[in-house]
Amino acid sequence: MSRSNIYSMVSRRWFHPNITGLEAERLLMERGVDSSFLARPSSSNPGDFTLSVRRNGEVTHIKIKNAGDFYDLYGGEKFATLSELVQFYMENGGQLREKNGEIIELRFPLNCADPTTERWFHGHLSAKEAERLMLERGKNGSFLVRESQSKPGDFVLSVRTDDRVTHVMIRSQVRLRYNNILYGVLDIYKT
Repeated sequence: MSRSNIYSMVSRRWFHPNITGLEAERLLMERGVDSSFLARPSSSNPGDFTLSVRRNGEVTHIKIKNAGDFYDLYGGEKFATLSELVQFYMENGGQLREKNGEIIELRFPLNCADPTTERWFHGHLSAKEAERLMLERGKNGSFLVRESQSKPGDFVLSVRTDDRVTHVMIRSQVRLRYNNILYGVLDIYKT
């Protein structure tokens, strides 16, 4: 696998380069909802990958074969990169199925790590915790960004104005990178 392919996957927040299947299950059960997913290197077949998906309150693991020139789900469509494979199944619900025909949906990428170390990013903070923090320590005009708890993969901009806190949803688009979305919104807000 080329260095550029590795970089491409690491830059995708749904790719978790250093976790086992059990760790993937724990993360998806603790932080995910049904249709949350992540991709990781295969433990049993070095060079291959595994797609771990939470569905019906449990985790399903799907093997992804790395044939060198393409990636596939052992006989399915072929893709040039792991990112293309994941994006295809996210955008084409109903295409990914269990052996028994049940549909497996990839809707909510489970983020690997906080995307930034900026002071304004607060990761897994709830709306109530954000309000308490902003009212106790912030001043009018203060803001923070946190991950949405109701819509995994999206973010929330929490802003204090007139001694109250307003929450604005920032919807992620599959084709847009995190920084483009978030920094664009923050640039507008700062002006």
